[in-house]
Amino acid sequence: MKGIAYEKAVAAVQAMMDPNSKVEHNVQIPDRDGIKRQFDVVVRGNIGGVTMLIVIECKDQKRKVGIQEIEAFYIKSQSIGANAMIFVSRSGFVGSAITMAKTYGICPCSLLTKDEAQPLRVGVRWFMESYAWKQTSFSFLFESPETDVGTVDSDQVFYGTHRLMDWWLKYLHEKLGHLEEDYVGELTFTEPRELTIAGEKHRLIGLICKASRLTRVYSKVVDLHFDGFYDWAEQKAKLPPKGTIRTESFLSDFSDWDLYDGPMPTTSGVLNWRLKGFLSIPLPYDKNVIDFEAL
Repeated sequence: MKGIAYEKAVAAVQAMMDPNSKVEHNVQIPDRDGIKRQFDVVVRGNIGGVTMLIVIECKDQKRKVGIQEIEAFYIKSQSIGANAMIFVSRSGFVGSAITMAKTYGICPCSLLTKDEAQPLRVGVRWFMESYAWKQTSFSFLFESPETDVGTVDSDQVFYGTHRLMDWWLKYLHEKLGHLEEDYVGELTFTEPRELTIAGEKHRLIGLICKASRLTRVYSKVVDLHFDGFYDWAEQKAKLPPKGTIRTESFLSDFSDWDLYDGPMPTTSGVLNWRLKGFLSIPLPYDKNVIDFEAL
């Protein structure tokens, strides 16, 4: 998109910004001395019953716009009595040009489009709190209070051929997956049950099941693609009233996000998202997992 095509794109987006205005491309307007002055885009509309004239200068060049271009545009715009001025530069502005534009009441902007190849990228930093079950363990409620089995590998607890850990992982995934904190819960059997613990049989009246959460914060700068303008003076993106935004794609498992060392920041805008992710537990679903709650 070069030259005139760039100017027409600016006109098209400006028309989207204010659908009730009249937007024209490449317009000649006589100044106070009757000399016709050319403007890349002209916008005419009414605000409070007053007709407004907005002129737009477009620069499709590789270098940033400097103070000379800003000053020349201001003088030309004042000569035809423009009510507002917008300068759109593909490559942005030098700092002094932005300062001068603000002094003259000119809005220094760059065109934004949904084209992913455009040179100007607008992104927002998203954060995600990731929750995963870190460690699980069991305490046993024996029928005989004197029984003590010491420290036991949680994988070595069975009811018949059914491994207790299979049920517990499935329970964590299906019923407790939304929790953000550690969990401790007591399971009481309807009657004493015989379980095999580390190869030895014991009668239990219940269990205490424990699981601890591992919480991490991840961060990623996500590119946004939309039709609109970026205001260099306000350092804000401006979208049409009914504009749509498309984000860049990212992996569903968030493996392309970076680990963030710090607390979750507060939101600062509608597009500054704060996400929560709960990691699934890979389960051996081919095993016959029974419901220990029903025992």
